[in-house]
Amino acid sequence: MKLLSRLVSATLVAASIAGCEGPSDIDDYGGPSGYTRISGTVLGAGGEAVDPGTQVALTRCESPVGGLAGKTTTDSNGSYSLTGSLPPVGMPEGRNSIELECEVIVGLNVLASGPLDVTFHRTTSPDTLTPLVVDLREP
Repeated sequence: MKLLSRLVSATLVAASIAGCEGPSDIDDYGGPSGYTRISGTVLGAGGEAVDPGTQVALTRCESPVGGLAGKTTTDSNGSYSLTGSLPPVGMPEGRNSIELECEVIVGLNVLASGPLDVTFHRTTSPDTLTPLVVDLREP
C-alpha cells in the first residue's frame, strides 16, 4: 500500500511540474512601448562628486508607469545616464510620445529632484534619444 501511495504521489508531482512549463506560461505583452533617457551629475553639498556606485532612479512616475521606470549608478565623477521605459501597454494608441511627471531619486530617497516632466518616446533605439539633463546637488 505504501508503494502504491508513493507511486501516486510521484505521478501527481510529475504531472503538476509538466503542466507548468515556466516563463512561457506567464502572460507576455511584449517589450517596452517607449523610452526616455536622463543624464546628469550628482554632487555633494561641498560640490564634490558623490561616491561612485550611488544609485540613481527614475521613479514615482504617474500612470501608466506607476513607479520605477529605470535605474543606474554614478561613476567616479558623480555622473549618471539612465534609460527609463514604459510598460508594454503604456504608450497611447496613435501617439509617438507621452509626457509623464516623474522624479529622479538618489540613494535611499536621500535627494530627490522634485516633479519633472519626462517625455517617453515610441522607439526601439533608446540610445538615439537626446537625454534630459538633471543635475542634483545635496543641500
